[in-house]
Amino acid sequence: MKTALTRAFVPLAAPPAPHIADAHAVIASGLLPKTGEAYTIQWLNTSHIPALLTLQHLAADQEIILRDTMYFGALFATGNAALGVFNQFGMMIGAATIRNKTAPMAAFCAALETSDQTIGTHSIFGTVMTHPDYRGNGLMGRMIDQWMIHARENGTENLHARLRTTNENSLKNFLRKDFKIVAEGPSPEDATRTVYFVHRTLGPQ
Repeated sequence: MKTALTRAFVPLAAPPAPHIADAHAVIASGLLPKTGEAYTIQWLNTSHIPALLTLQHLAADQEIILRDTMYFGALFATGNAALGVFNQFGMMIGAATIRNKTAPMAAFCAALETSDQTIGTHSIFGTVMTHPDYRGNGLMGRMIDQWMIHARENGTENLHARLRTTNENSLKNFLRKDFKIVAEGPSPEDATRTVYFVHRTLGPQ
């Protein structure tokens, strides 16, 4: 006969799987090397803003510039994009924004305002967030890879990012992918932050 005590140890049901409605947005999938869990990388939209804000709160120790609902809403409304990494239960565990623009680039990085950079398309990768329980799984590198694929497919010539000079792991991610440090100085968004401006061009596929 089962007692109340033994019944208390019946395993709980697993969390629900990701919504099928998100399946069309999946652009990559695989297994996380550290945890062994399945993951997907998806394009985000306005319905993901609450999850972005939650992840931002959890990743506050990464010292990112805090964004609000209005910022993410404007990001999507102006034709820009964001990537999200989800675990096998549909929880967002990583994210990054992608902003696209054309030259001139003086407001972004004066060092790039040269004769060969005054025309062309540019893409800026930023607001990178990773859930503290999932760090060490290469989430940032995976998102950079998808950003580069997206940029190449859309004919974007110039790729950029800004990294805090104290963030050695992020810098290594970009250097491995042939980005170069082109300048160092205050962030255009927060002058109290000293950042590296990194850049690379995309050649023909």
